[in-house]
Amino acid sequence: MASSPGVRRKPVATAITAIMVMAFSALAGVASAASVSGGGGAVAPKVPSIRDVICATGCVGLRQPTVGGLVQVSGQNLGRVTEMTFPGRKDRVIAEITDASATTAEARVPAGAMDGSVRVKDSFGNVSSLSSSELDIRAKSELGTSGDLEIAEAETTPRTAYFFGLRYPRLTYVIRSNQRANDLRIDVVGASGQIARSYFRNDVPANATQVVSWDGKTTSGKPATNGSYSFRIRSQSGVTASRSSGAAAATGFKLYGYIFPVRGRHQYWDGIGAPRSGHTHQGQDVGASCGTTLVAARGGRVQYAGYQGAAGNYIVIDGKDTGEDYAYMHLRAPALFHEGQTVRTGEQIGRVGETGDAVGCHLHFEIWSAPGWYEGGHFLDPAPPLKKWDRYS
Repeated sequence: MASSPGVRRKPVATAITAIMVMAFSALAGVASAASVSGGGGAVAPKVPSIRDVICATGCVGLRQPTVGGLVQVSGQNLGRVTEMTFPGRKDRVIAEITDASATTAEARVPAGAMDGSVRVKDSFGNVSSLSSSELDIRAKSELGTSGDLEIAEAETTPRTAYFFGLRYPRLTYVIRSNQRANDLRIDVVGASGQIARSYFRNDVPANATQVVSWDGKTTSGKPATNGSYSFRIRSQSGVTASRSSGAAAATGFKLYGYIFPVRGRHQYWDGIGAPRSGHTHQGQDVGASCGTTLVAARGGRVQYAGYQGAAGNYIVIDGKDTGEDYAYMHLRAPALFHEGQTVRTGEQIGRVGETGDAVGCHLHFEIWSAPGWYEGGHFLDPAPPLKKWDRYS
């Protein structure tokens, strides 16, 4: 499709030479051992970095911990951090790390901690920069109150969701409590235990249906990574609600950033670099039966929609929060959306066809880098992401 708009014996060494070789080998071995990280090696890990900091338990708000409350930083290279420091009246106040992974670290707010940014330090002396977000330390008297919490009902739908999709992950729940109104915190938690998003709900009544939905963005406002998540219901002081024996506690779900666009049986045809008359192929062809449903791999704003002699019926979508454009060509009929409209991830945009310069029904799919399709960006190889999306959707 034309793109629119690649056996000899070794000599006997002298005693002196042999000694020198052995000595050199021993020194090289020591140097090699010292350069290996892990297993007792001496190479220091990379400097830890903080992307965000939030309160995990004992919280008045997302970044409003109380003294003794648990604070979680997220970022990179955090697996070996040993301490977290907080602003103090004169010097920084140190708190020991209570739990750490490659991407998260937790510590309790120490006495004497004051409002401001935190930083972390690892066992090799590497120190992170100060967190861009600041904590607002509050008195324990400000914590919300709740009774003995029990989850009577809890269910998340859908169990598989997509960022900027047609349906957000949605928790429907009912709590029981010996207190009429309860101050709750509902966290969206990743498989590693990292808190992706938190919702504080005050005066939640017992025995009444409640709903929380998540738009797929983290506390820092970025799209969450692909993976397994669950909703966790707790008091604002940090006590996790128990589950009654009859409760439908299906709170887990999966979130993905993209969906495979061809919703039927398909084959991979020509990809990037395949020969064409006067040029080379700039996308990936996916063969499918004429009329197979096509959906937006990533939702966003429709940048172009129309007909072109080579592309046939086509649509180009500016992917939400990606900086990339996604082009779909040879649609059987004009696209279902017009320029300027918003499309959701997984929403139908048309059907597979062979309009324009096409032989056989197929989708010609292109990905373009920022600033966009024929706007200064360049085409990217769509085959690897397509096959990745194909595996899970």
